[in-house]
Amino acid sequence: MIIVPFSSPRCITPGANISRALFRSHHPLVFGLIISGFFFLNCQKNQADLLYQQYESAKLAGKNEDAHSLAEEMVKKYPTHPRTPEILLELGRVYKFTVLQPEKAVEYLRRIVYSYPVGEFTPKALFELGDLYQYHFQDYNRALVYYQRFVDLFPNDSGIGEVRFRIGDCFLRQGNYEQARVEFVTLIQQNPEPSLLAKAYFNVGKCYYYLGNLQAAISTYQSLIRRFPASELIPEVKFSLASTLEEDGDLEPALKLFQEIRNSYPNPRVIDLTLEKIKNRIGHAHKPKGE
Repeated sequence: MIIVPFSSPRCITPGANISRALFRSHHPLVFGLIISGFFFLNCQKNQADLLYQQYESAKLAGKNEDAHSLAEEMVKKYPTHPRTPEILLELGRVYKFTVLQPEKAVEYLRRIVYSYPVGEFTPKALFELGDLYQYHFQDYNRALVYYQRFVDLFPNDSGIGEVRFRIGDCFLRQGNYEQARVEFVTLIQQNPEPSLLAKAYFNVGKCYYYLGNLQAAISTYQSLIRRFPASELIPEVKFSLASTLEEDGDLEPALKLFQEIRNSYPNPRVIDLTLEKIKNRIGHAHKPKGE
């Protein structure tokens, strides 16, 4: 029988030196349990580290199925391991792009967002979730939730410009043209990279067009062409500008623009039909009255 000497209870308060308090304890059973727990946790960490190394080795060797199985085992057995968020992101992307199970991808990505709300891999998880809901599920409201959380929590992230653009794009796809215009104008004011800036200008023009403000749409398209003459968007922008000019009754400039882009437009047949239609309208407009 172990005779435990009586001693007054000791309370280890937050901020106290825990190791010192443990060694001062007169209760060998408590001390033994704590030491056992320490070695158990240390052993568990070593096992998790070993499993992660096996996962990395399988991935580097191109053994994708083995890597996938090890990743699944890792996040199931060791949900609090420091490497778990990284592996959850990898699994989310595998289910999104390779296995093509978007619902499963959402499951893993959401675990990052809610278990590690401001972690290293959370911005990427929020972006992937927004992307899935925007383009796969076409649930723009849900996509906006994740994109907006990205903006709120990570305003200085390198991907913030693309996320702001996608917020505007979600509103545009919903038919909320005024809010979309506001979002794109806000992005333009933040002066993102040139390719994103050109796309934002283009979409502002589209918003004006859908809102029925043809003159503002024309002005925006013209400004885009002047500012980004080498942009890959220019043929499409010129087509939109020419179409808007035609709709506004400004036929001669519209005709000139359509002729200019005919050879660079992906579908010249569309341009030919439009040119024929505009020439007929111009011809009718120039006919003397009574003919």
